[in-house]
Amino acid sequence: MDKTGHPLTDIETRILTGVLQGENYSQMAAATHRSLGYIKTVGSSLWKQLSEITGHPLRKSNLRSYLEYQGLGLARPTADQRRSERW
Repeated sequence: MDKTGHPLTDIETRILTGVLQGENYSQMAAATHRSLGYIKTVGSSLWKQLSEITGHPLRKSNLRSYLEYQGLGLARPTADQRRSERW
């Protein structure tokens, strides 16, 4: 749910899962048939909302470490995923 109590949109959910799977915004845009600019705009708004909710400055680059710090064990991306991504 977002800060208004509404569930995340499909694209917001896709961005979260994409980031956790090691995808970059270009890959998410291609997979969802959306423009890169749109994905970046939605992503930026999503990180602001999550930062407000958690009280921590969350970004694409630190989401995984924040969740791990909170005790949520997440699988790391494979070496191939890391090589193809810009973290």
